[in-house]
Amino acid sequence: MTNKPLQKFIEYIDNFFIDFTEEDFLNLLKIRRRWPIHTSPRGEVIGGVELINNLGEKIWTPLYDAERFLDFNKFTYFYEKGYSFIFMEILDLTEDLREIHQYALDTLGAIVHGNLYFSQGLQNPSFDFHTDHYDIIIKNIYGKCKWIVGKDIRIIEDQQSLFIEKNVIHKVEHIEGKRLSLTIALHN
Repeated sequence: MTNKPLQKFIEYIDNFFIDFTEEDFLNLLKIRRRWPIHTSPRGEVIGGVELINNLGEKIWTPLYDAERFLDFNKFTYFYEKGYSFIFMEILDLTEDLREIHQYALDTLGAIVHGNLYFSQGLQNPSFDFHTDHYDIIIKNIYGKCKWIVGKDIRIIEDQQSLFIEKNVIHKVEHIEGKRLSLTIALHN
């Protein structure tokens, strides 16, 4: 399944307490800052915050103003309607996340990538079944959700984590209430 350094990193994440509330997160979003800009698989430049719509698609354009800043009012409009969001490349955002990033460098000798998934669980919780070409670790910071991983059903709650090996089919089936989770991509 996993090598010793990876197992050590998984155990570290499993035992690491991330102290981050909904209020903390919303207050960070009020700061007028640019989120990292990426290139999509289709070569399009996209914002570092994406909304998951009810078709299971990621879109970002309704969340940004003309100067390419996240517009907190636009974000709040969709958040209050219960949509889910992805905040990409966030391992520099807080002291806890920087510590995780450093531990990955020290333990794995690799740079990992982190995204936050933020939702009230009122709309489509995430993407349909899919696979990733890299291992991932999900750390549920708060909230409760039901995952389908391969043929297994897993419920993860506050501060619990889940390891998914690359190329294993998975999806979030259901989110019960508000949820913030960290997904760490291990590109190896």
